Amino acid sequence: GPEWRSVHDLTVSDTERAFAEQLAGHAQRDAEQSLPVPVVGYETDHGIPVDFAWPDKKIAVFLDLETDDPRVAELAGWRVFGDDPDAVFVALKEAA
Repeated sequence: GPEWRSVHDLTVSDTERAFAEQLAGHAQRDAEQSLPVPVVGYETDHGIPVDFAWPDKKIAVFLDLETDDPRVAELAGWRVFGDDPDAVFVALKEAA
């Protein structure tokens, strides 16, 4: 839908674009539930930039996430994901 197009327009890197497209693809295939659109370039209270975030659902995506990433601690209480649109899609459905 148009809201996903705006997400696509806000993406900067190819990695971000690919992630947004895969998630949008999931959203389109799963018509029974409208998937919430992420905030692109969200910033935490501590000024940490998050690639994609759903603040009301406390779900965040760092496309370059590493094991023991210090940014995860900054988002205590959030579910933090790397470049895994499938896992994020499942989390969004569970949080709906």
